[in-house]
Amino acid sequence: MMRPLWSMLLVFQIVFSVNFPAIADETRPLSEYLRGDANVVAVLRTAQMRRSARAVREKWAQNPHVDPISGASDIPYWVDVAWLAAQAYPGRTEKEWTTAVVTLPLGSDFATLIETEDSEIQTLAGKRAIQSSRDAYFVELNSQVLGVMTPALRQEAARWVHSIDEGHIAPLSEYLQSASRSEKHVVIALDMADMLDPILLRWRFESAAALRGKQSEIDAYVELFSGLQGVRFEAQVDDDIQAALRIDFSSDVGAAGNDIKSLFLEWLADEKAALDEFETCDMRTAGSAVIFEMELSDSSLQRILSLVLPPPPSRQESQATTTTTQADRPATTKRPTRTSSPLDASKSYYAAVNRIIEDLQRANRRAKNYSNTATWHDNFARKIDNLPLRGVDRELADYGAGVSSNLRALAASLRGVAVEVNAGNRSVTYDVQYNPGYAAVSIWGGVGYRNPSRRVTSNLQDVREKQAAAVTAGSKERQQIWQIIQDDQNRIRRRMLDKYGVDFDERSGRSRR
Repeated sequence: MMRPLWSMLLVFQIVFSVNFPAIADETRPLSEYLRGDANVVAVLRTAQMRRSARAVREKWAQNPHVDPISGASDIPYWVDVAWLAAQAYPGRTEKEWTTAVVTLPLGSDFATLIETEDSEIQTLAGKRAIQSSRDAYFVELNSQVLGVMTPALRQEAARWVHSIDEGHIAPLSEYLQSASRSEKHVVIALDMADMLDPILLRWRFESAAALRGKQSEIDAYVELFSGLQGVRFEAQVDDDIQAALRIDFSSDVGAAGNDIKSLFLEWLADEKAALDEFETCDMRTAGSAVIFEMELSDSSLQRILSLVLPPPPSRQESQATTTTTQADRPATTKRPTRTSSPLDASKSYYAAVNRIIEDLQRANRRAKNYSNTATWHDNFARKIDNLPLRGVDRELADYGAGVSSNLRALAASLRGVAVEVNAGNRSVTYDVQYNPGYAAVSIWGGVGYRNPSRRVTSNLQDVREKQAAAVTAGSKERQQIWQIIQDDQNRIRRRMLDKYGVDFDERSGRSRR
């Protein structure tokens, strides 16, 4: 199952829009392929970003290693735009479902596009489809649109496809439709109407450092947040990455902007999903909205996108394909045949895993408070789990699985769960089922993911202090885990060199550290 979309950033999330040209004998925007009962929608305009001033200057097309979109999502260069919709219930550790659609390259063939998924083509609701080992269905909705649904529940996927063909898909909510009219490169939106429980809000505000000394105002804040309509994040790539986060209420926020920003930062810290740019961003109010504006780093954009993206279509492709976007190719161009030898598959997998490690390490070096980054470790582990494995050397696949497991152990430790490291056996163990009562401090369910109505009497400040103490106590173990990851990188590099006679670092374009 997919990992949660929900760090506290879920309470503050994002969306995109695009109009899709004629598809077969019909014309419809990609948004109309998505299930209307979603409360999250996102779109990624990758082709536009990769034609930005910065992308041209840094030659992203010729050097994917400097492309932050590649690092953020592993979305192939042939994807011009991607739409995603999901339904999720905050406080749960998994999304209910996610649907996504991407445009297919001109002259492409479904069988070629998904050949690295290591699964046979089947028929689902009259369409060609495969069930990926990455817990997703990939469906050829028509000659120019590829659909993805996760988790891979066949009946749910079939119902989705039937509703598209029969024109029975309900429209997205008005809030998500409004957000989707944005022309920014990246938008993610979360419809939050009727989502927040006023009892939990009051419990939260009574323990909020941001409202200390303002007990007389708590009723007003409970009323304001009970009318929260949604959150929208937008980003535009030009010479740099300019971003804005907009929180929409049903009533005027008045002079509450600074308090709302403080509450937002406090929630992010509790959910271990902090981003430094939010602390120093500019804030302004506009009627019923509070807007944060900032310049984002590549690593922060990667972290935000890791919250929403499902398994992407296969990335393995020839170099000739990665040097141009679809918009740059003649209409008659056929997709080149991709190499799929075990050596090529293994090199691609090796480079992808190590790129994910380096992206996370780079982001951690930037973080002002490493202890508030647990969510990002979980999400980057999921990125490794979502990499295609067809043709990949078994030892390499085991290496990737080990890195993923260790990143999740780091996330657990950063939430206050005790982690045991046996340096001699190079093993890391932790009990993910054991919640000491402070491993998650959530607005959605009080402490942890338990029944919220039974947790409202908890002392939030006491919980935070216990969690902080547990995180501090686990510092030595986290250092040992990072050392294991680094040692495993060196070991697998030497092993691949012995086995194939090729230095995977040199061939993959990575510079040695």
